[in-house]
Amino acid sequence: GVTYSLENGILFSDMNFNDWLVIFNEFGQLERSCLPAGIMTGKIIITNGVVDSTMVEVTCLTGRIRETNL
Repeated sequence: GVTYSLENGILFSDMNFNDWLVIFNEFGQLERSCLPAGIMTGKIIITNGVVDSTMVEVTCLTGRIRETNL
């Protein structure tokens, strides 16, 4: 697998993925096992620890990613 890291000073403040693990299959879809039962959208909140926070949502069936500044 491929592992990515965040830039210095950027932190994960919250996420709803099981074991903080995000896996996409060969079709670009989010693996269902990454999310708790009954949840269809994974959410990750990243922050610079000061004022900026961003929520990234990943839809299970399509793999579509949406970013929202908080």
